Amino acid sequence: KMSKSSLKRSAKQMGFDTTKRTKKVKSTGDTQKQVQSLLAPHEEEKYPESFETDTIKIYSWNVNGIKAVIGRKDLQSFITEHSPDILCINETKLSEENILKLKLRSHIPSEYQLIWNCCKRKKGYSGSAVFTKVKPLSVAYDLGIPKHDTEGRTITCEFEKFFLVTSYVPNAGVGKLERLDYRVNEWDTDFQDYLQGLEKSGKPIILCGDLNVGHLDIDVHNPKGLKKCAGFTPQERESFGNFLDKGFIDTFRHLHEEEQKFSFWSAKKQARASNKGWRLDYFVTSKNLIDNIDDSEIHDQVMGSDHCPISVTLNLKKGIETGDDFLMKSGNKE
Repeated sequence: KMSKSSLKRSAKQMGFDTTKRTKKVKSTGDTQKQVQSLLAPHEEEKYPESFETDTIKIYSWNVNGIKAVIGRKDLQSFITEHSPDILCINETKLSEENILKLKLRSHIPSEYQLIWNCCKRKKGYSGSAVFTKVKPLSVAYDLGIPKHDTEGRTITCEFEKFFLVTSYVPNAGVGKLERLDYRVNEWDTDFQDYLQGLEKSGKPIILCGDLNVGHLDIDVHNPKGLKKCAGFTPQERESFGNFLDKGFIDTFRHLHEEEQKFSFWSAKKQARASNKGWRLDYFVTSKNLIDNIDDSEIHDQVMGSDHCPISVTLNLKKGIETGDDFLMKSGNKE
């Protein structure tokens, strides 16, 4: 075990502070508890508190294990080429200790504040992260519901004009669909309530991530043959459709109504070469924010994972309503 003093020294060197996170998450083992207190970004790093350009680009990428994409330098090359203002990462597959042991801070440009949420239930599974050039006003981890909060799936960052939520939505299960009921009747219900609750605080939402659903027939390569597969069951598709009906917009489909483009290809079947894919990764926004979305893209030329990155370009110059004006127009004013 690492001593508490050596953990603090390591954290200092890697760009993390030693203050406890505002929201405590249960973890097992003394070392894990110590490391958990080191995950907040280092306060001595001075990150801007507001965006200084008229437009910003937000990216989301399921990397299928961040250690691998960093080891091959796929992630570093992507950041260098695209220079995202915010990059959301799904399926980091990191334990809390590995953030320090792998010296991840040294591989990511220092202009980014790094925010991590690791799976507490088992090592090498799930997990999410946000790399941002602008310091969030606040950060929340998970949903605040114990049965959903052990796998590090969700991070919420509050900025001046919007909430950014990145989530790696649970898969319904391979073959027997053993988590389908949990996914649709528990996770989806509680997650959608969580997002609507955020809206009621007076700011629009940008949700991104691997949402593990192909909503429409055009979103998968073989709609007839995939109806019993996780991510394309009638229950999951209906649940996602009901969510959109509550006042949210699938940005890619809104701007590219007839375009078939995929963000995931099974590595086992070498499906990418024949483009037998799925669109599982989304940017979804509050309906009031859609006029501020200049573009929504799928970067299917980017390699390194079984998923490719996606992005939105957010126009700040047009102005974004918040507070009572937003609540009134979004239908959340009580």
